[in-house]
Amino acid sequence: MNVKIRLGISTKLIFMVTLIVLAAIGVVVSIASDLFKEESISRVQETNKDVAESLAEQSLALFRDTSENMTLIAETVTQTNGRSMTSESRQFIQNIMRTNDDLLTIGVYRFDPKDGFQEIFFTTKDEVLAEFDTRVNTLRGLSLQPLARALNSNPDSLAIVNTSYAFKKPVLTVGFLTKESSKNRERWLVKSELRQDRFIRLFQRRSMLTVYLIDIDGNILVHSNPQFVIKPYNVSSYPIVQKFKERKINNQEMEFSDDQGNTYLGAFKTLGIGNTAIVAQIESSKALAAVMRVQYRALLVTAMVIGLAFILNFIFSKSMTSPLGTLYAATEKISEGNFDVKLEPKGSDEIGALTFAFKKMASGLQERDRLKSTFSKFHSKEIAQKILSGEIKLGGERKMATVFFSDIREFTAISENMSPDEVLGMLNEYMTEMVKIIYRHDGVVDKYVGDAIMALWGIPHSGPEDAYKAVLAALHMRRELRLFNKKRKSRNQPEIKVGMGIHTGEVVAGNMGSDQRLEYTVIGDNVNQASRIESATKELDSDILISDSTWALVKSKGILAGPVREIHVKGKAHVISVHQVIGYKDAAGSVITDLSVDEQNYIMNARDSIIISQTTATTSESARYTQPVSGVFHRHDLSRSAIPIPEPGDEWYLVRNPASGGHEGPFTTQQLKVIAGQAGFPFEQAYVFKEGDSQMTPMSHIPSLSRRVFSPNRPINAPPMPIEIQAEADLDEWYIYGDESTTYGPYSVEQIRQTLEAGNIVRTTYVWRQGMDKWIYVYQIPGFDRRGHGGEAMPRPVPVPLVNKRQA
Repeated sequence: MNVKIRLGISTKLIFMVTLIVLAAIGVVVSIASDLFKEESISRVQETNKDVAESLAEQSLALFRDTSENMTLIAETVTQTNGRSMTSESRQFIQNIMRTNDDLLTIGVYRFDPKDGFQEIFFTTKDEVLAEFDTRVNTLRGLSLQPLARALNSNPDSLAIVNTSYAFKKPVLTVGFLTKESSKNRERWLVKSELRQDRFIRLFQRRSMLTVYLIDIDGNILVHSNPQFVIKPYNVSSYPIVQKFKERKINNQEMEFSDDQGNTYLGAFKTLGIGNTAIVAQIESSKALAAVMRVQYRALLVTAMVIGLAFILNFIFSKSMTSPLGTLYAATEKISEGNFDVKLEPKGSDEIGALTFAFKKMASGLQERDRLKSTFSKFHSKEIAQKILSGEIKLGGERKMATVFFSDIREFTAISENMSPDEVLGMLNEYMTEMVKIIYRHDGVVDKYVGDAIMALWGIPHSGPEDAYKAVLAALHMRRELRLFNKKRKSRNQPEIKVGMGIHTGEVVAGNMGSDQRLEYTVIGDNVNQASRIESATKELDSDILISDSTWALVKSKGILAGPVREIHVKGKAHVISVHQVIGYKDAAGSVITDLSVDEQNYIMNARDSIIISQTTATTSESARYTQPVSGVFHRHDLSRSAIPIPEPGDEWYLVRNPASGGHEGPFTTQQLKVIAGQAGFPFEQAYVFKEGDSQMTPMSHIPSLSRRVFSPNRPINAPPMPIEIQAEADLDEWYIYGDESTTYGPYSVEQIRQTLEAGNIVRTTYVWRQGMDKWIYVYQIPGFDRRGHGGEAMPRPVPVPLVNKRQA
């Protein structure tokens, strides 16, 4: 019994040393990484805080400029009570508008708690109307409602809202309500829209940082990425925004996660105007990239140290375990029956002494095995083991066995024209292949008698499948003999024919002879009867005959045989019933045989009886050929002129030389068209067929493969290029028209040249590019070298796909 080693000594040593080194380095790396990570986070948060404070100051300055202008406008409105704007007031407001590039509109509205806002004055720039492609009336109401909602929540402060979604460009709306007038207690709304360009440029200067301006509700007003303001975006769920909404402190640094689980390091700073704050943040993965690089290098150094420790420990352990491993390998070889082991003791310790003793033991076992192997060549392995173990004594025992005889027909006539060495070589080659089959089917070769083989099933161990295995062995020997004869025919040597006879009955098995020389064999009348059945194969013109007793054991197991035949043999007063074997059925129920249909019909129509001295007409050898009964291949009639068959599919086989019958393929219809278009191809002498066809068809009879299809003078009748391809095609891109109106491309001229040389297209394949009103041929491409592809035969096409230019 083999013992499987799960953990060897060297493995345990390597594991322990590696574990200690790994633990020590791991602790050091972990502590150093944590300290470095904390320091990196501290530096990043300090940077975030500084950026947020700096941008808050600069943003506040921008808003203050706008707020001061709006305050002046409010004072002007208050002085005139807002009911009638003088020309000087209007001119003053328009001057403010012209001197500030960021201002898009300025509007003044009287506020009535009941009636809402009533427009008193509104102005904009002509270039604004052209830029936003709209009218003045449209601009007036775009931002009034969101601004009113913001003022309702905090009417006494400056309101800032993002109205980019209304203008489709980054725009902020800023407005405030004046205090109530002491005379009429009226309030006025002054609002203006201003561009975010200066804010965006200011925010985008910070590499790796994401900076944005938010209001108290978490709405993004300005962002370093304009896409986040054109479409309203709310970040009220961010923990850092929640801190800002608490209004307890005006700045804060913290680590937080967004709704998608991304982690950030960020800080915020309030502006002190409009309930807004600046947020500066950076992804933790980017901020801690240096930490990750340090950890990676630490792991790399750890791996190198562990590798070095592994090598040193391996060398040390190898000096201890190598002798033991050699002994174990030698033990495994001996347990597998290989006693040729070479061991040389190394050292004078206990392992060296054990190696010397083991070598001596292996030498003794090798001598015993050589004796057993030599003995097995004269008997089967099972019989040799029984004889060596003493189980078989002088004498015999009655056993039920299946006896097999085979003999080469007309062996004398064949061998008299051969030298002794040639005869012996032929017999050795023939018997080597036949004996392999017998052993493969659990048979025992009893003896060779000249060119005859005697084999047994059921000796020394019997089983219910003995007769079935014997018949299967004979069928496989029939198949092997046909292959054997093909080899001999290729060497200009005569073919041989063999007759095989099988009979099942009681025999006497045992050691026959004297104390000086013994032979284990079988004797009895049933052995002689098997030999007589084999002799009758010549008269019945059959290669395999089985007795009626054998047929009774195998007919229910799928063996197919002809009707019963009665023969008279020498030494028997009564007739012997035999059957000619045809084949067998496999697990799927298909008939497996090497006999032709004529040979099978001959067997099934045989007469009832035959006298051994009579001669029966034999089947012509010219009718013998190997063909599965239920196979899918058929002979093709090369002598008939085949009629055209329907349009070909995608699985064609091409026969260039009908005389030899050799074929190439399968090819698709397109590939056959390419072959047909080659210069110098023997088009009229080629045939094609599909699997399952009963005959081959001349290639010239297939309409879609006719050479007339490739005439350069034929009109171009390909359909127009699809509109969607015309829309995206470039001037230097070419498209190829394929089968079934399929368009391939785009390709460059060089790629089309390579495709043509590979045989996947022909010179008259349709191509197209932008600017053409119809398809042209390949050779008509401007600058294409048609001389290099005209007179010479193109190479045989191979299934190489076309190369797409945009994928290359």
